[in-house]
Amino acid sequence: MYCLKCGYNLFGLPRHVCPECGNAFNPDDDSTYQVSIKRRKYIPFWMPCVLAFYPLLPSVLVYATWLVAGYHLGREPKAMADDPNQLGGMVPIFYWAAVLSQIGLIIWAPLALVSYATYGLRGREDNRWIRVLMLLLVAAVTIGVLLSLIWSRIGYWFLD
Repeated sequence: MYCLKCGYNLFGLPRHVCPECGNAFNPDDDSTYQVSIKRRKYIPFWMPCVLAFYPLLPSVLVYATWLVAGYHLGREPKAMADDPNQLGGMVPIFYWAAVLSQIGLIIWAPLALVSYATYGLRGREDNRWIRVLMLLLVAAVTIGVLLSLIWSRIGYWFLD
């Protein structure tokens, strides 16, 4: 005998109320409880969290490309003068990693929204919609970080 709402094992309880969620049941009426437990598929919270922080990856890679180029040149890279593709060493590797991670943002946006909605509908926690709003805020902040980097002198050099 299991709770209809949360799946808690109701065998041997002194009161006819689920201690987990407060749902009342009648042991003589099988419509008020489940005979076998139904495992509900759920989305763990770490999955949407990873997606919320993904926009930081292009930001970090663009900044790392700029730092590696600066180390390689021995000075700050200049827009229209120092092409990341033409510099030697690790600069082109960081450059293309940053470019590919920015292309990944095209896939990230719909995937993140679907993940947040699915977590909101299928998450285990009672406060999951608050968590979804928090994830949307984190995603917006990380996009803001990326945009502020792109609109800086580093982004100007990277995109020239």
